[in-house]
Amino acid sequence: MIVQNSSATGQAVEQAQESGVASTSQQKKLENAVPKGLDRSKIYNLSELENMGFVIGFLSMNRAIDKNAVREKAKSIKRIGGVISPCLLVSAKACSGYQIKIGTETLNENDPRMEKTLVILDGQHRYEGYLKVKDEVGSKIELPCYFPQSDGGDIVNILRESNVVTKPWKGGDYLVQLILNPAVLDPHFTRSG
Repeated sequence: MIVQNSSATGQAVEQAQESGVASTSQQKKLENAVPKGLDRSKIYNLSELENMGFVIGFLSMNRAIDKNAVREKAKSIKRIGGVISPCLLVSAKACSGYQIKIGTETLNENDPRMEKTLVILDGQHRYEGYLKVKDEVGSKIELPCYFPQSDGGDIVNILRESNVVTKPWKGGDYLVQLILNPAVLDPHFTRSG
């Protein structure tokens, strides 16, 4: 969208600030992304993090949860028997200056829960789909989680980049997979040669 007058620009900035989006001058390099005691190079199961006392929060500036996407993620999790890709988390402290929600509550920077809150930057639909499936099948399914592997960038850009690099498969991609790997259709198929 191209904004053509300054009052509209001012309104857009005001709305962004109300929803927890910091202006460019407020964006800062990612710091404290991984809470003390946790290892950046490790993939954790959500239950493991919860057993350590952590809770999950969301950035208000992230996309709204799409119920259809959650339903499809839940179906996929059931079909596969688990979650394929981990959720990208950061500590709530790394999101200082942005609006963080736990359920319907908004945390402020002085809230003691900030210490034990992990914010999902990528994977909120996976998380919601996991919760839906977990309620149905119990603790048989885990949700893997990881932390950014670099301190480069800032929260806004990491959020954007982690959500634009995915390219869903199209019909032709499935066809190529079947042509190059006939075992997908017949698990008893063996290549001879």
